[in-house]
Amino acid sequence: MESETPELKGWWSWILVLVLAALVLCASSISLWKNFHQLEIFQCAPKHSRVMVDKYANALSLSVQFFDVQKAGKLVNNKISWRGDSALGDGKEENLDLTKGMYDAGDLMKFGFPMAFTATILSWAILEYGDHMKQAKELDHIQESLKWITDYLINAHPSGNVLYIQVGDPELDHKCWERPEVMIERRPLIQVNTTYPGTDVAAETAAAMASASLVFRKKNSAYSKLLLKHAEQLFNFADTYRGTYSISIPGVQKYYNSTGYGDELLWAAAWLYHATGDHSYLTYVTVKNGNSFANWGMPTWFCWDNKLAGTQVLLSRVSFFGSKDILGAENIALQLYRKTAEAVLRRHRRGGGLGLAAIAYVSIDYLRHISPAWHERLQPALWTALAIAAIVRVPFYRHWSLELRSALPFIFSMIFMLSALLFEAISVRSVTAVLGLDWHNAQPPLPDVGQWLLLGLNEKLPQTVVNILRSRIIGLHHFLMLFIMLGFSVLFNSVAAPGLGLGARYMFTMGIGRLLWAIAFVSTILPSPRPWCASARFQVPPYPHPWAQKYHVPYATDSNAIRQIIRYDIAYADPGEYNVDFQPDWGLMTFLANFLRPTASEGSSPWYHLLKKAGGGCNDLLYSGHMLVAVLTAMAWMEAYGGFSSALIWILVLHSAQREIRERHHYSVDCLVAIYMGIFLWKMTGLFWPIKDASRDRRLKKLHKIEKRLIQAAKDSDMEQVRELLGEVELSSQVSKSPNSRVMWLFSAATIFFTLGIVLLAFTLTSDG
Repeated sequence: MESETPELKGWWSWILVLVLAALVLCASSISLWKNFHQLEIFQCAPKHSRVMVDKYANALSLSVQFFDVQKAGKLVNNKISWRGDSALGDGKEENLDLTKGMYDAGDLMKFGFPMAFTATILSWAILEYGDHMKQAKELDHIQESLKWITDYLINAHPSGNVLYIQVGDPELDHKCWERPEVMIERRPLIQVNTTYPGTDVAAETAAAMASASLVFRKKNSAYSKLLLKHAEQLFNFADTYRGTYSISIPGVQKYYNSTGYGDELLWAAAWLYHATGDHSYLTYVTVKNGNSFANWGMPTWFCWDNKLAGTQVLLSRVSFFGSKDILGAENIALQLYRKTAEAVLRRHRRGGGLGLAAIAYVSIDYLRHISPAWHERLQPALWTALAIAAIVRVPFYRHWSLELRSALPFIFSMIFMLSALLFEAISVRSVTAVLGLDWHNAQPPLPDVGQWLLLGLNEKLPQTVVNILRSRIIGLHHFLMLFIMLGFSVLFNSVAAPGLGLGARYMFTMGIGRLLWAIAFVSTILPSPRPWCASARFQVPPYPHPWAQKYHVPYATDSNAIRQIIRYDIAYADPGEYNVDFQPDWGLMTFLANFLRPTASEGSSPWYHLLKKAGGGCNDLLYSGHMLVAVLTAMAWMEAYGGFSSALIWILVLHSAQREIRERHHYSVDCLVAIYMGIFLWKMTGLFWPIKDASRDRRLKKLHKIEKRLIQAAKDSDMEQVRELLGEVELSSQVSKSPNSRVMWLFSAATIFFTLGIVLLAFTLTSDG
């Protein structure tokens, strides 16, 4: 069986190469045809199917029964047999009819803030999917539920600057579990007004009424106009008398505490713009308050307390309800809303595919230690599957222009990193060579408390846990491959484009880290945790370099001599006789002979052949280069992708760190310093790394500078001044023109073949671990 293994490997390699070559040719052709003939394949969302599956219609019917269950007041067309009339006295103390509305969760409270949000989302759902609801014969039912809430909200707004936001005492209500039909507790009312403002709840109620007015515009125009009137009054109240309702009324903080009102103001204004077509609302969410409240470029969640994600999606689709006469400044802000909305949707739609691929890669590679036979079968299959998946996605990739702009930083970062690695290799070799192997073999390792702790845990922990800690689950090449997978995931929209930009930042940060690392261990040479390591890796003279003999060797083991050095601050010992080093002829690179110190047995082979052997792991300490790579991969993964897989990557980083210490590749301090250096360097480069759309930031800064002048020009109807100011904004953001299709064709093809070559090379070089 063993004799057949090379043949099997050979067949797999040829099949893999042929399949990938065919696929990349096909993918290149399709990609070029799709991308450079101006076919925006994602320009429009796919149309919904007109065929409704019965089981989904039934699921919708069951879902909307929730609103029937939650209804308060005198029920009409009651579909729930065990529900009856309730809360018929709500609002009487203020001569208001607050009997309708819906109970919150499983209690009998009416909280206006989440109830209004429910109405807004229900309205949006009807506007988006009303045709499907109609096919399922549930549209009237859902509209009835919406109206049950908006009837309550209208009555809760008896005057322009007063809004009742709560019915019931939550302290009493939560202590008593009972049916709403039999409750007899007092039902106090809480309101927001000019004295106790509640911008957040008032603006959310305005959003609910504005969106609902769109729902009822054709069905009940009079009711729609009434809703819109209340919405405009409430928005004016919310914007004029600003304040967080849970600060004005501390008693609500235990139940629905608000974290701010800026998002609700934008949310309400966006819905009012759609409902009225009044341009002032669009100006409100863009030019006037976008910088203050929108948090552009910072995607977040969507819930009853945070409406930013919903606002971003809503404003990114202004054409959904129709729009015109959008000024340049407003259009810029709308684009920022759209970009942020795309980031929100990308974050929520990416799934766990990349995380599963990472787990599969690490797991299958670990099979080499458990079942080599299965490893030989599954590893080529995994390579093929990952490569095919990436190539198939190439025709659908739409960000080649971003990749092209990142190409130069990518190349620069690669050159910088390779230069740092060359300096590192020379440093590793020279430090070992300067002192000679005798010094490395004779010096005892430094005491390491971390390793003592791990050895002590071996005696305390179950043997299974100890075996897991000892196992070689992940190594340096795994972390590099995981980052390559992360970079390729831009093809699947799992990570924001450009992938070359992410790779450039990774290599640049790696170069800085390796450069600082080389400088650190050259500056102070520590005894190796593995005294035999140098003699196993390097062929250098067994005696120290004359320079080291004079300034180090005579004092290395003599404490009195060291005291004299401190006292007189000069070298005074005679180093004695020493051998003459072998001097090869390397031409222009001969000056490296004193650093690399080759031996006669190595002959006059070129200097770079010696560097191939100059791997680390002997005395390249403080800090660990292996751990730096691992931490940078984890940081990039966490920032670009996130999710549960980020936690898994960090667990693997910690596992790798304890194994570095356990196996005496590094001292504990080396790994600890590498961890916080990696985190620090990644954060530091993130402050200035230009992988994002810099033109957007330039437009935003310029827009902020001219904001007051732009508003004044708009008020004065000075369109010439408006155009001039907007021209300044556009000029501030100008970059080189988009490359023509021929350039993009060449770049796309070159990138496809280059990345394919990188993947094949990486898989081949790491096939044996």
